[in-house]
Amino acid sequence: MPYQDEFDTLFISFVLHGFVQEDRLKIIANAQRALRTGGEFILLDYNEFDLKQSPWPVHLAFKMECPLATDFIGRDLQAILREQRFDELRVHPHYLGYVWLLPVRKAG
Repeated sequence: MPYQDEFDTLFISFVLHGFVQEDRLKIIANAQRALRTGGEFILLDYNEFDLKQSPWPVHLAFKMECPLATDFIGRDLQAILREQRFDELRVHPHYLGYVWLLPVRKAG
């Protein structure tokens, strides 16, 4: 179903890691449908990393985090976004690379 209004920019912050993968894909697909061609989808969330190789403060934080976050950090979000027809991915790592700001554009 097409959206009545298309958006130039959509932003979500620490949302995707709290959903099961099936719902994450639905959220990304909805963003794809809601954006105009060339529109920007900006995600702020955990980066991909191996929790087992992380320092103790990260382990401690993830003991208090949503259990779905551990699944999320093992996913290749950039590949998923490309599969959903987003391009021009620009990675901006923060907090020693454990968090990233990831703006992407809706491909034409």
